[in-house]
Amino acid sequence: MPRFSFLMRLIAQRLLALLKLAVAVELKLLELVRFILIINNDNNINLKMSRNNQRNELIEAIMDFSDY
Repeated sequence: MPRFSFLMRLIAQRLLALLKLAVAVELKLLELVRFILIINNDNNINLKMSRNNQRNELIEAIMDFSDY
């Protein structure tokens, strides 16, 4: 019976170690996804700002042209 108890404890320790590893990997993956989303959001903001700048420049050019 003591040998069975030792094996069960050993298996439980290994399973707990695997669970801890899985949680650590999942947290790192979530961190990576968050980082990618932040970069994507920054790119979208820059793209919107660029489009707004282009639109403003076009409006200014039209206004300047209409002065003639």
